[in-house]
Amino acid sequence: MKEIGKENIPCGHNQNHFEEDFELNENSLHCDNCLESLLEKEIIITSIIKYEIDESLLSESDKISNEFSSQIESDKYELLSQKLEKKPLPDFLKNYINLNLNNKKENHSDTIVVRIFKEGARLLHTAFLESNINIQRNVLPSVRGGESPTYISIRENSNKGLDLVYNVMRENEKEAYLSIDFKNNPFNYNQVNLKKNNRFIYSKKIDNSAVVSFSGLKAGDYSVELNGSDFSKLICITILTDEMI
Repeated sequence: MKEIGKENIPCGHNQNHFEEDFELNENSLHCDNCLESLLEKEIIITSIIKYEIDESLLSESDKISNEFSSQIESDKYELLSQKLEKKPLPDFLKNYINLNLNNKKENHSDTIVVRIFKEGARLLHTAFLESNINIQRNVLPSVRGGESPTYISIRENSNKGLDLVYNVMRENEKEAYLSIDFKNNPFNYNQVNLKKNNRFIYSKKIDNSAVVSFSGLKAGDYSVELNGSDFSKLICITILTDEMI
C-alpha cells in the first residue's frame, strides 16, 4: 500500500506486531502490513467495546426497570392498604356478620341473602340444595318519572314438579317486600309461617290465588316454613339494609 508522495518504508514489524508492545510511529502508518493489521484489530476492538457497552447498558436498564416496577408495586400496595384502612366496612356487611354470629342457620335449609338499598334489591347469596333455580334482577315500572328500582326474582323448580317464585323488592330504605308464587304445588303446601330470628311473627294460608306475600320486612334473618299435610319445607331469607340492627 502506497500513499501519494510517500514511499513504502518498511517499519521492521511483522503482521503479529500488534499483539506485542510497541510504539506506533509514522513509519508504521506507511507500512502495508502494519496498517492492514492495525485496521483489522481496530474493527475487532471497536466491536468488542460496543458489545460490552451495549450489554452493560441493557443489564443496567433491566436492573433499573425491575427496581422501578418493584417500587411501583410497593407504592400501589401501600396506597391500597391506606385506602382500605380508611374506608369503613359497609353497615349491611356488619349486619350480615352479626346475624351469622348470633343466629345458627339450619344446615338443611335453602338460603337467600338480599340487600335492600336505594336503587332497589340485590342478591348477595343463594343456595338451594335439591332444586334448580333461575335468578333474575328485574326492574319495576317507574313511578311518576322517578328512577325505576330493581327487584330480585328467584324461580325454584325440582324434578318432583315443585315450581315456586320468590320475589324480593324494596319498599323503602329500611324495609323489604316478599312474595311467594306457587306456580305448581305437588306437595300440597297449604300454609306459610314466617319467623324472624327464630321467633314466630306471621302465618298465612295459601288461597286460590296461590300467592303469599309479606310486607314491612326489616333487616334480619327470616325463616319461611311451607307446611302441608305430609311435607314441609324451610327457606332462610336474610334481609340486609344499611340500617344498623
